[in-house]
Amino acid sequence: MSKKLAKTVLSAAMAGVLFGVSFDIMAADVVVEDSYSALKGKDNKQHGDVFKIFYNKNNDTAHIDWGKLGYVEKERNKPIPLLSKIDGNGNVTITSADGSTTFTVYDKEVHDFMKAAASKKFNDGDLLTEQNIRDLYNRVSAIQQMKTNVGLDKYGNVAADPSEIEEHMSLQRYLAGEAANSTIVANELEAQKGELEAQKKNLGELTTRTDKIDAAAAATAAKVESRTLVGVSSDGTLTRAEGAKNTISVNDGLVALSGRTDRIDAAVGAI
Repeated sequence: MSKKLAKTVLSAAMAGVLFGVSFDIMAADVVVEDSYSALKGKDNKQHGDVFKIFYNKNNDTAHIDWGKLGYVEKERNKPIPLLSKIDGNGNVTITSADGSTTFTVYDKEVHDFMKAAASKKFNDGDLLTEQNIRDLYNRVSAIQQMKTNVGLDKYGNVAADPSEIEEHMSLQRYLAGEAANSTIVANELEAQKGELEAQKKNLGELTTRTDKIDAAAAATAAKVESRTLVGVSSDGTLTRAEGAKNTISVNDGLVALSGRTDRIDAAVGAI
């Protein structure tokens, strides 16, 4: 074998290896879809050109597109957004018009089609008709246009009864408002908590001051009492009230002292 021929064979072999790897990678990324044209009707088994159903073998999903004779000329051969997410159980996933909620809509005819497409065994009635798809589109379109909302009464609260509803508000907007109000209330509660702590501290200080006042009042009362009483000893003589076993008021003491003085005066006079 000549060197030139050997180089050619080697190059071809290397190219085959490289391209083989590339082709394997590309094959793994290729979306494999089977396409089906919707039947014109249950009794008319002819395939129409208004709708096309594409079944994805890789993930058992499907989407429905406009066919070459779709109702709107500029949309022909393009996906139908509302029918672009169909799972293997015949559920169509859509999002509400206000973007707040995702809905899953089940369709029996789509379910039967998906099971048949997965097994490639179609029985009579498994293929979708144009009427099936029109009905499905109308259903999901009506649901998609729904605005998930709440009814509010005249005070802005959720109405407990339909007769109390004064206005409607989207659920998304209502929840956003409630979240904001909750934050405000939480902040107010935190502020009130701080105020209560301050009041508690002030009460503690006031209690301390009150205790001091009580002590001072008691001392004053004792001092006043000591100055309005006199002690009486066992022989009847008057002494200071501090430490005395028996005490009487100053007035009583003066009366007693006056009586004793009168008796002394009388005795002196008799002499």
